[in-house]
Amino acid sequence: MIHRPTTVPSHNTRSIAHVLPKKLRDIDRLEDLLADAIGAAREAVSMLDELPYDDIKPVDRWRRKIAIQVEHRRILNEDFAFAVQKLLHHLDGFPLEDPDLDNTPIRSLRRALNRALYRSQHVADLLAAEDELASQRGIGC
Repeated sequence: MIHRPTTVPSHNTRSIAHVLPKKLRDIDRLEDLLADAIGAAREAVSMLDELPYDDIKPVDRWRRKIAIQVEHRRILNEDFAFAVQKLLHHLDGFPLEDPDLDNTPIRSLRRALNRALYRSQHVADLLAAEDELASQRGIGC
């Protein structure tokens, strides 16, 4: 007959601790968010450069403006947002290559432009909120 133990020895136990990283707020990650926005804009510029010139000739002025903004890493201004919006408006007139495919060049370009615009505006909004809070608190006047 086998006897079952009635107690659990305490000297053979182990404990596991999970250390999870603290979730950072967006305001604490401004540099990362801005770098992501610049990367998305750079991706959009490279996609634009791959399109036939005749397709983007009507908006080449806006493509160049975006490329210069990306080159100087200055995308938190109204010029960048306006140029992206002009390009997106122009791309709305493009026929979709294949409505069943989600990964077509024009759709990918639209996604990259929208991502760059959204992220740059998000960072600009965070900075504006930070400035507004500082002025309400009387800091940095």
